[in-house]
Amino acid sequence: MTKTVHSAIVSAKAGAFTTLAKVQPAGALQAWKAANGTATFYWRGSADGRTFRVLIGRYDAKLPPRQIAETAGSYSITGGLARAAALAQEHYANRGSGGLQGARKAAAVAAALATQEAERQRHATLGALMDDYVAWLQENRKSSAKDVCSIVANHLKKPAPDLCEMQADAITSEDISDVLRAVIEQGKGRTANKLRAYLSAAFEIAGRARVDPALPVRFKAYRVANNPARMVPVNLAANRPDKNPLTTAELQAYWRYIRDMPGQRAAVLRLHLVSGGQRVIQLLRLKREDVSADAIVLLDSKGRPGQGVRRHALPVTPAIRAALRDAVTAGAGEFALSSDGGRTHLSNTTLHAWAAEAGAQAGVANFTPKRVRSGIETLLASRGISREVRGHLQSHGTAGVQSRHYDAYNYATEKAAALETLYQALEEQEAARIVPIRKRRQSNP
Repeated sequence: MTKTVHSAIVSAKAGAFTTLAKVQPAGALQAWKAANGTATFYWRGSADGRTFRVLIGRYDAKLPPRQIAETAGSYSITGGLARAAALAQEHYANRGSGGLQGARKAAAVAAALATQEAERQRHATLGALMDDYVAWLQENRKSSAKDVCSIVANHLKKPAPDLCEMQADAITSEDISDVLRAVIEQGKGRTANKLRAYLSAAFEIAGRARVDPALPVRFKAYRVANNPARMVPVNLAANRPDKNPLTTAELQAYWRYIRDMPGQRAAVLRLHLVSGGQRVIQLLRLKREDVSADAIVLLDSKGRPGQGVRRHALPVTPAIRAALRDAVTAGAGEFALSSDGGRTHLSNTTLHAWAAEAGAQAGVANFTPKRVRSGIETLLASRGISREVRGHLQSHGTAGVQSRHYDAYNYATEKAAALETLYQALEEQEAARIVPIRKRRQSNP
């Protein structure tokens, strides 16, 4: 048969296909002869009434007649027939699904899906999930983005790089517990709780993205089905709030020190105090366009993920108006509290340093703006200002269905009254010192 096939190849017309032999269970071995005399083997088959050909390789008459394997892309006649028979078997085995062509298409689709899945897995790691979570916080102007980025970098990525390279959907509660344990062993229980909360929030968003159209589609790629961080207990001992509020006397001492001090520095500190101890970063981001004769509007970026930035309005009391005069500098930039004409706002570090120095000069130990905030709330509570009004004043009392969906009242009157109560309390000690002197003058004509 080899001689017969070889003869058929030699006598074949150039530029045409020549059938050399039928192949079981289907099709035939063919050769296409070029003008220079070289021949190339093809297997010819048919499916759905259409003929197609599959390239096998070149015919090399110098190869051993019985050699089946190809050599440099070339076959003997025996090798060409064997390869055609293998293609025929594959075609026949897949005759119910399009034959050889159907099998090749299915294989190509499977290979493409496998490549796509491998690429997805390469990018769908725990580290990438946390990066996407930080980016999402930044997109939604969440003030926590910077803190999340820092804690994840220092207490997850740096100490556990191998874990960060694992698939996010393969992370277990034990994996997360081991990471948090290492943080706790450094004496940073509160930081461990924060990291747990950030991990839980990221996994929650990734899991919810499958059904929540409001979330970016990129989170679906992680294919998260459960939240492993949620199963890790919170370290309750580390979560005890360190309120340590300033006493009324300490607030009054601080006020007396900064009240009449000239310059922007003292004016910014006065604004922070008489506005009710607003969150420092929100106050510093105050924009010129959000300052009017009647109110200032701060952008509250805290709150539940996906809720966006909330506008927090404060009535402008006489004390706030006086502080604004020296705190807001001239310039064309957008920020009201700035040292470069409003192009950028004063930094959090700068205000904390100013406050710490002023607090120390006022004789208050361990002074921080956070203690001002908690001290003001404590003072107002002692003066009969309700928890609800204090919450609206300091922008941490808007949780719950009623507040979010039904209560549209802005509490401007109550906020103004609370700020006036605060101001009167700050001035009280000075008034108490003056009153006895006036009485003595009246008793001595």
